[in-house]
Amino acid sequence: SFGADTLYGDHVGLHGLFSKNMSIAENTAGDKIEHVPYVQGLENPTEVSLNILRWLVKHGYSDEDIEKVLGGNTLRVLKEVWQ
Repeated sequence: SFGADTLYGDHVGLHGLFSKNMSIAENTAGDKIEHVPYVQGLENPTEVSLNILRWLVKHGYSDEDIEKVLGGNTLRVLKEVWQ
């Protein structure tokens, strides 16, 4: 079934049905793609956003920069494109 992406609240996201089609490994002919291990702290999708936020705060990023990283840049671009 299709529905809102619960990870991002009310925003509609790509459904898991399409994930296989978006996979590099599934859509690449020729040499195999080298497996790259997950970055420590980002291996669990349910904790990624909080861990990124914690890292930015710990390393002294400003609230303004953190806001941009956590969606402000995306919203700015969408507003410019969808005028």
